[in-house]
Amino acid sequence: MRPIDRQGYRDLPRTFIAVPIKPPRKLFSLMEELGQLGRAVRPVVGDHLHLTLRFLGEVPVDLLAPIAEAIGLATADVSGFELQLSSLGVFPSAHRPHSVWVGVAANRTLADIVGRLGERLSQLNIPPDDRPWTGHITLARVKAKPPPALSELLASHRETLFGSVPVDVVHLMLSELRPEGPRYTVADAVKLTK
Repeated sequence: MRPIDRQGYRDLPRTFIAVPIKPPRKLFSLMEELGQLGRAVRPVVGDHLHLTLRFLGEVPVDLLAPIAEAIGLATADVSGFELQLSSLGVFPSAHRPHSVWVGVAANRTLADIVGRLGERLSQLNIPPDDRPWTGHITLARVKAKPPPALSELLASHRETLFGSVPVDVVHLMLSELRPEGPRYTVADAVKLTK
């Protein structure tokens, strides 16, 4: 594991495991549309797009290296693969959305990685997530009552296929919440090279 720049991070950094996402052209265009909906809707900065495999919350710094090793073990025999992105939705509901997301089509390889990560992390005494994992990529945060145009955009893209993205690396990420948005640092990167 490479040395971590801990400047600004506490002894218990917010941590998650994710796949970085480079948006296909169709999805990039949609994000530009989201950016034109006014101040209530704040699109995720392009290089922050990711598919979270597991949110770990605050973990002790001395667990970061074992977590990185667990990621390596969980993906040891996995080759790079592609994910299909489709459909647009919001959490928690269309009446009071807090985030806008694009879905990830069911993928056996991805499901296997998530399952193996859970097993490896439990060996580190990291409790399992209490909610079932659902593949989605957050595209925007909704900070206030959104304009009606957001509902129209959601309705027009409920079944849209946005294209595919390659998965060739899994990141261990540190997150620092700031007023202007989160700051992410890649603590470790595990390449899917087999």
